Amino acid sequence: METNFTSEPWEQSLAQVRKVNPSPELFKRIQNAIPTHEKVSNLTVWLVAASLIALVAVNFLILQHKSATATETKLKLVESNLNQSNQLYY
Repeated sequence: METNFTSEPWEQSLAQVRKVNPSPELFKRIQNAIPTHEKVSNLTVWLVAASLIALVAVNFLILQHKSATATETKLKLVESNLNQSNQLYY
């Protein structure tokens, strides 16, 4: 049983739409049009991973050094203020 919806013009257009069978060569043509990806060697992947790990480690060490330097600077500032005023409590 086929229902024919023809109350609106767009419904008439939709009623005329039929499934199209693609050409057997279409999939091959699409695949040939898409450039193939070059395979990356495992050595390159490991070198990039090691470089990223080294970069993160160096960044962490630099941040630790800056934090320690900032703490020492604050401590020296407090010490210099105490020495100048001879106050025991700040």
